[in-house]
Amino acid sequence: MLRRLAKIFAIAMVFLLAVAIALVAFRASLAEAIITSRLAASGVANPRLSVGAFDLDHLEIADVTLGAGDELSAGTVTFSYSRDGLLAGRLDEVRVDGLRLRLDGSSRARPFGSLQPLISADGGASPEAGGGAIAPIPETVVLSNGRVELSLPEGPVSTEISGRWHPLENRASMTMSRLELPHVALRTAELQLEATGSRLAATGKVESVDDALDLDMAVSVNAWRDEPELDLALNLRLRSEAWRIPLWPQDAAAEGAITLKLDGRLPPLSGMFRETSVVQALNGAELHGRLRASVTDAGYAGRVDGISGTLDLEADAAQGAIDLKLADEGRLQIARLDPAWLQSLGVPPALRPLLEAGATLVLPSGKDALRASLRPSGAGTDLSLAGAARVAASGTTLDLRGDGSLALDESNRPASFSFPELGLQLGEVEIAGQRVRKLDFAGEISGPFDDLTGSGDIAAALRAIRIEDTRLGNSTVEISTAFEWAGERLELRQTGEGSASLASVHVGKTARIARPVSFRLSDCSLTLDATREGIFLLHSATMNPNPTTVELLRPDAPAVIVKLDGGSFRLAGGMTPTSPYRGKLDVIGGRLAVPESALAASDVSASVAVPMPSSGRFADVAVGQLSHTRTPAYFAPLRISGGVDRQQDSLILKATGYDAKGQERLSMQGRHRLAKGDGNLSLQLAEIAFRKGGPQPADLFPVLAPVREAGGRLGASAEIKWGAGRLESGGAIDLAGLAFTTDAARVEGLDGRVVLDSLFPLSTPPGQELTARRIDPGVPLEDIAARFDIEPATPPRLHLTEAGARFAEGRLTIFETVLDPAQERNDIVVGVEGADLSALLGLLKVEDVSGSGKLNGTIPIRIVNGNVVVADGLLEGEGPGILQVRSEAATSALAGAGEQVVLMLSALEDFRYDSLSVTLDMPDGETISVMARMQGHNPAVLEGYPFAFNINLSGNFTQLIAAIRQGANLSSDLIRPQMR
Repeated sequence: MLRRLAKIFAIAMVFLLAVAIALVAFRASLAEAIITSRLAASGVANPRLSVGAFDLDHLEIADVTLGAGDELSAGTVTFSYSRDGLLAGRLDEVRVDGLRLRLDGSSRARPFGSLQPLISADGGASPEAGGGAIAPIPETVVLSNGRVELSLPEGPVSTEISGRWHPLENRASMTMSRLELPHVALRTAELQLEATGSRLAATGKVESVDDALDLDMAVSVNAWRDEPELDLALNLRLRSEAWRIPLWPQDAAAEGAITLKLDGRLPPLSGMFRETSVVQALNGAELHGRLRASVTDAGYAGRVDGISGTLDLEADAAQGAIDLKLADEGRLQIARLDPAWLQSLGVPPALRPLLEAGATLVLPSGKDALRASLRPSGAGTDLSLAGAARVAASGTTLDLRGDGSLALDESNRPASFSFPELGLQLGEVEIAGQRVRKLDFAGEISGPFDDLTGSGDIAAALRAIRIEDTRLGNSTVEISTAFEWAGERLELRQTGEGSASLASVHVGKTARIARPVSFRLSDCSLTLDATREGIFLLHSATMNPNPTTVELLRPDAPAVIVKLDGGSFRLAGGMTPTSPYRGKLDVIGGRLAVPESALAASDVSASVAVPMPSSGRFADVAVGQLSHTRTPAYFAPLRISGGVDRQQDSLILKATGYDAKGQERLSMQGRHRLAKGDGNLSLQLAEIAFRKGGPQPADLFPVLAPVREAGGRLGASAEIKWGAGRLESGGAIDLAGLAFTTDAARVEGLDGRVVLDSLFPLSTPPGQELTARRIDPGVPLEDIAARFDIEPATPPRLHLTEAGARFAEGRLTIFETVLDPAQERNDIVVGVEGADLSALLGLLKVEDVSGSGKLNGTIPIRIVNGNVVVADGLLEGEGPGILQVRSEAATSALAGAGEQVVLMLSALEDFRYDSLSVTLDMPDGETISVMARMQGHNPAVLEGYPFAFNINLSGNFTQLIAAIRQGANLSSDLIRPQMR
């Protein structure tokens, strides 16, 4: 500005001298016309003046005004001279009184208004050269009652100026006083400027009336015409109202201090004033300085409260660069940021809670201290940065570390980045209601400011997450990425394979994964638009979990173990400022198994809405194959497909199971109420009609492969109910006219309905009934009926209340017993009532023996590790009867055995017994001993003489035992293989 003022003054001197010359020869009015026309021809807009007093030793020009907006004016300009001095080209004194210079600070391009072209031109006069004009040089120039007025958007600024200039002695002094600022009342405001041919020195002090501002400054520049040497000291203390000055917000307040010490060599001042960039202006300087700043209890009404901090910088300028280094730890604390102001700035809602409670910025010292270097580059500046910083807010920390450069354009705005080393770490940040323990990024970034690209490694660690009744343990994610940042948009995509882990999963009291789960990540991408309206987000990721074990919890039994293996999960979704997050989780090709139940589901797929919608479709589910893994399998593989819908507060499941031929075999319907956490699942097995040439039991239940030539119908249903701390289940099995053949027996006319009151574990209420028209394991049993119940155990126990069958024109009865597969020994007691001896002998195929009469008794059967043991079985005749043993082979073989043997055989040919008992023993489970004891006579032998016989009988007695056992196990053998 001093250079430009001198230029204006020099131009004025040239034309004012012309006035003096003109007045010698012309009248004043003509002189005024000549002067104004010459000023106008030189580019001065609207010049005006009047010639006042004039004599031989002085000349006075009054009311000088230059510029279209009266940018420069003076009350009077008085020239004092002597005739000899004037002829010698020298003035004694020029006194300028009432100078007014008006500057416009609202426009960077034209602060001097209409005089700007004249001031900016390279030609024209100067204090050192007349610019081609013949101008006398004054010995003294005196400036009094001068005033500079600067208009700014914040309000007008003005100062009074006065001083003396001695051009021949090459020295000057100037005083600026009575500084007036908008909104601030100053007690003291003075600047003293002294200049010589080799040194410039200035001292200044500014104090406000209320002690809110206290500034002391001292600066000196030696050899300022050549290679200036600078020595600057500045001390500034501020409080509250001191912020109410131009360029600072009017409603901001602070209390603090700034100390600046700067010394060294400057480049030529003439070159510095031509540059608009500080870095370019200091090109060629060699400076060293230190800046210390502190602030306490600052604020910005309605925006920021409680600002405090310290900053200590060392600065060096050399070889065209400015280097800054943090000399000691720097700290800036903000107690609170106004939520409404954050919203007006477009800060996304998810981030506002982090900032509302304030933040702290820490710049460390030592090896991680912040370092910056500015170097001119073309019309702009290159800014190199290295070091670290930490921001902490609401328990969240952000650590930054980088080493790179930033290119600034001619307006000092970021143009491009190049950071080959960049690190970012977020700690304990809350995102979407969940706490992220750590989020790391290490990589590089480069490119134009509005189109950045880069790559890096991302690692995240999340604390335990709870979503409704689901709790996820600590988790981690590691992934390598490449990204592009164009304006407000960030696009990120995965490079290489990533990984993730999950410590545990708990779903209420129903399921858990107790061991860590790991995933492989692929095809991850993210698009983020951060606008003033808020955040627009799109993302997708594919996860391949490693084998995992899930425990399904039961309140009164051990957990059911489910093993997951293979497949992939793909999560994709997005959000906008006006709509919450909506996503979809796709499960592709997974496999799960329940070892305890020998169940496996392969090629499992699902599509699940995240989060759950308020209504409509929630999930689609399909199972390529549901199978039983034991050999033989209890059921043939099924294909399952279905879906889950939300209706108000309930989830509705509908699914169907198909066999290998695509025929519908199983239907499932369920409901889960979200608020109460309870629900039910119903399963219905489509009724199966067995027939020759059609479906056979083995087609649907491979475990029944021994069952052949089946006919009749089979149906089943089940229902499972759950709620808070409870799990209930039940079902029914319907048998109608079943007939089949096995290696052990032929069964016909099996009917009944078995009601189950629990599936986990399997049990029934008392009083279940099954009937069969005939069971023939070699010795037929007919009209079989059994009453029983299944007791809950692992494996289930069969409580046989009673069972009976028609046998040998009498009846067999199995007395109440419990058959427990978990025990090595089970006992069955069979009662025989009214069995016809003749029919019994025929059924058992006892050769050469016939008879008549009825038998009653019991046969104790013990089953030990699958072997049948009979001990002390006893059948007794109801009264007299006939037993006839007529074996020609025996008579021929014993013909020479003696008279007694011949007499015995003769008596047995038509023996009329009075008492008869049959004992049965099978101690080893293989060989059965049958002994008949009887007393009686043969009327044709010895005139009816009484005999007593003990006879070993042989026949199909083992099949009798097998038949009894088959009847006892009827319910167990048919039900348990299908329902275990």
